[in-house]
Amino acid sequence: MGRTVVDGGGFNRWADTNRLIVLYPQVARSGASPFNPKGCWDWWG
Repeated sequence: MGRTVVDGGGFNRWADTNRLIVLYPQVARSGASPFNPKGCWDWWG
């Protein structure tokens, strides 16, 4: 996804207005165990 969520999600603008900090978790893609082909931080959730 790259920076799609960071740049286009609107979270940063909302956080700035409300004096909050947004954390964006990052995960690397993996084709082996544990299998996570898209690098999603909530792949199993």
